[in-house]
Amino acid sequence: MPNNVAQYQVIVNWDAPSTIEIDNFEINLNGWQPETDTTVEQTTTLFSHSGDGAMYVNYTTANHDPDDLAFKVLTGLEVGVTYVITMWGFPYNNSYHMVLSADNALYETETKEYLKWNRLETSFVAVATTHTIRLRSLPGPQPNTIVLGGLIDEVYRTTAGDDITKIISFRERIIV
Repeated sequence: MPNNVAQYQVIVNWDAPSTIEIDNFEINLNGWQPETDTTVEQTTTLFSHSGDGAMYVNYTTANHDPDDLAFKVLTGLEVGVTYVITMWGFPYNNSYHMVLSADNALYETETKEYLKWNRLETSFVAVATTHTIRLRSLPGPQPNTIVLGGLIDEVYRTTAGDDITKIISFRERIIV
């Protein structure tokens, strides 16, 4: 093969053909907003779940009461369709565990382990074309006076029956 020639590889996610990425935090927060006594920021970190970016969630007070941390309004939804939202959460030591939830949630999950990426998921049936998803803290032992939060990364939306052409992606592979 001649020098400086690129090959292309098409990667299709056959395991989850209805998966649509919402946020990967490589560039910005893409609509995520902080709640009271919380800050959120896009960060470049070695601890991202995928790529170079993640969203950093930080409690602004040591006496943070367990409640909503951040939220995002999803738009363009179809009424009556069941949506599943999946994200990865990384809670720091001495912080509350994180819960992923949504308006009219059918179920929700929380992080279980500190300093590890935990898979979070929630589901809802859309009753309008917009819906709010939320990251909140799980009530539990009061963290010490160190004010810490955690990271979230790779947020996906799944629905039954999505056209697989929506998620076909390709990556350039340069042969050296």
